[in-house]
Amino acid sequence: MGGAGLQGSAVEEAQLLLDEHTVKTQAMKSSPFAAPIYEALVEWEKKLALIEGVLDEWLVCQMKWIYLEPVYGSEEILKQVCTKPPRSLLSERGLGLGLA
Repeated sequence: MGGAGLQGSAVEEAQLLLDEHTVKTQAMKSSPFAAPIYEALVEWEKKLALIEGVLDEWLVCQMKWIYLEPVYGSEEILKQVCTKPPRSLLSERGLGLGLA
């Protein structure tokens, strides 16, 4: 697998840190002393949620790639699948996108 993959303990550590910071942020938001920085806390909580969502999607994508890599990594299958250039496939499927 390539260098951009997320693996084991690094992912778990990132998820734990995200969870920990989310809980701390929510606790700070509920404090009566948070009024001066409440908007900053809301924005921080949104950023943490976005990061968590991206990480989750990345992991799903990685799992799918690991599952499909043997199929698309095989030269014989690539010869069978890739008989047409991608641009013509896009235009045939009505996905013009201005690429053809």
